[in-house]
Amino acid sequence: MPTATKCGGCDEASPVSVLPIISLYRYLKSVSNPHGLTRTLGSFRMKGYRTGNSAAVFEVELDDGGRKMLKCYTRPRPGLREIYGRRLLEKELYVYTDCSHGVWVDVVVTDWVDGITLGEAVHRAVAQDDRTTLRRISAAFDRMALGMLADERAHGDLKPDNIIVTPGLRLRLIDFDAAYLPSMYGRESPELGTAAWQHPSRRKCDFNRHIDDYPIAMLSTVLHALAVEPTLFGRLDDDCQPFTSQQASAARCEALERAERLFAGRCMPAEYRTAQLLRSGSYILPRLEEFLSYTAAGHSTQPPQETIPELEYRCGLWGYAAAGQFVIPPLFDSGFEFRDGTAEVTLGGIAHRISTTGQPIESGVSPDAVPQ
Repeated sequence: MPTATKCGGCDEASPVSVLPIISLYRYLKSVSNPHGLTRTLGSFRMKGYRTGNSAAVFEVELDDGGRKMLKCYTRPRPGLREIYGRRLLEKELYVYTDCSHGVWVDVVVTDWVDGITLGEAVHRAVAQDDRTTLRRISAAFDRMALGMLADERAHGDLKPDNIIVTPGLRLRLIDFDAAYLPSMYGRESPELGTAAWQHPSRRKCDFNRHIDDYPIAMLSTVLHALAVEPTLFGRLDDDCQPFTSQQASAARCEALERAERLFAGRCMPAEYRTAQLLRSGSYILPRLEEFLSYTAAGHSTQPPQETIPELEYRCGLWGYAAAGQFVIPPLFDSGFEFRDGTAEVTLGGIAHRISTTGQPIESGVSPDAVPQ
């Protein structure tokens, strides 16, 4: 097995966090012919790879047929042991830095996840006008996001490239290098994620469980809008991002306004309110979990039997409650009591008639008055 020598001021025991920059070419040389260059993994066959800003990710097949993801860092990354635990194999792979010298580097090893990125899945579905798939993806995202919001941890760099859509349309997060863990409380973030998906005001000291709030709201808004009208935003860029966080927080954002009008016209109150959160001055979005709970449930609720929900007001919005609990969340600009099983509500200046389960029955109705 090779013996590492000093290289660039780093000795053989140095972990990857203090190693010099290692090029993709050097990693390819080792991973494509790993015999004798690993400590515990043994030999394997490289199936493919992709690169990011600070790492190369390799798909490899082990001798026993299992497939793994090897993540190799091209520049130093702090906190990897804390984030990945036993999935970080210290000094696992030997990488030659020249013809006769090299270093042992740390590698993150996890099971390989079959699928394509969320961006690729959305592009395919939009190109095929496949609204069913887009609806399933948007619902799956909201369910995943609810789990993230309930967690004390945060991903830190949520975007389509860091979400894998499996053949069964399940969503899996990847790339946790910017993650927040409760043990990191009080520290500064080592990076701020991808700027276009992060709230414009987020700073390094804003490092807590809420750093995913804003990108969650952006992704949910875009996915639900495309599920209703795949051509709403015209030609999408590679990141499936019709507007950036900087544009959303500006005085006018035409793409975001299109989404809001779409949601208001289709009586999609939770999606409408989620879109409005993108104008927030803070990266923390307190009501986001409440809104996503309603979208993930398919906008349908079920009041107690033989109970007619009553109009209730909270936080500046109107909803309907039964037996002391909201059965239709307070999401509407205005509302009227139920009569003959229907009630009139307004959303974004558009009037609708809804059932006791919250489902729209008719749009464009003309309410007689607006509750004060």
